Amino acid sequence: MFCWRARRLLSAHMDGELPADRARAVARHLAACSGCAERERELRRVWNDLVDLPAPEPGAGDLWPGIERRLARDARPPAIEERFRWLAPAAVAVSAMLGVIGGALFALRFAAPAPRAAETVRGVASEEPFAEAFGEGPAETALRGLFAATPAPSGRRSGEGEDAR
Repeated sequence: MFCWRARRLLSAHMDGELPADRARAVARHLAACSGCAERERELRRVWNDLVDLPAPEPGAGDLWPGIERRLARDARPPAIEERFRWLAPAAVAVSAMLGVIGGALFALRFAAPAPRAAETVRGVASEEPFAEAFGEGPAETALRGLFAATPAPSGRRSGEGEDAR
């Protein structure tokens, strides 16, 4: 038998709770192993010391009266302060949340409105990107005046602007 198994069965062996075959195996191991035999002697010494202790007097150090007092105290309904103890932190949290929401709404009220879609498109794709980027010189101004005075070729009527043929 291994020492770890004998030590595990040692208490049951001392109490006489083991079957006969196991009790004989543990006894053989204790006869052969000085370490396990020393462990058995220590356990017997501790057991004898416990048996020699005086038995406690009834009522001395009794826990039951203290347990009854505690049960009676716990059975009472909690005081008003204890019932609403959670109310103060909840009120602080709600106030903080309302403050944040109110501040955000106040800030958004004075923010510049977003540009409308047509203004955005006009700003991005203007009709004259070259003139905006580089400015207009005298040649561009003259050409613009020339092209602006010329009517568009579409929608001609006979007899207008040309000789009738």
